[in-house]
Amino acid sequence: MARSVDFHLYSAANTGEQILDGISAGLLSFGDEVQWGARHLGLWLSMRVRITAFQPPNYFQDTMIRGQFRYFRHDHLFEQRGSATEMLDTVKFNSLWIFGRIVDLYVIGPHLRKFLALRNQTLKKVAESDEWRRFLPEASRVELNK
Repeated sequence: MARSVDFHLYSAANTGEQILDGISAGLLSFGDEVQWGARHLGLWLSMRVRITAFQPPNYFQDTMIRGQFRYFRHDHLFEQRGSATEMLDTVKFNSLWIFGRIVDLYVIGPHLRKFLALRNQTLKKVAESDEWRRFLPEASRVELNK
């Protein structure tokens, strides 16, 4: 579900997340691009990302190719732990703000942690219920049930 465009829109509804261009439904794969628009910290921001690394089912990476950051990379790592899956999210970024380091540490960093924590809580809740069926294409459902 972490690759699902539909789930991302659902889990980020509190920011008014929209797709401005690119893949607009289904699962993202290597090379796919999406331009997201959303309200963060009171500002309307836009970011175009590309899936730049893809090793299913264990890992994928999205990297900003255009947006309000100097640099933005988001790694998603999945590890099997018994009957559960653990997901590790790592985000590395540098802003373009004039006092970048201070803003990154005390404003943007905490905001991103809160945003991702809420998204990941939603992902966990949906994945552990039957709701996940709304966000995965039929072919993925077959694979999951094997």
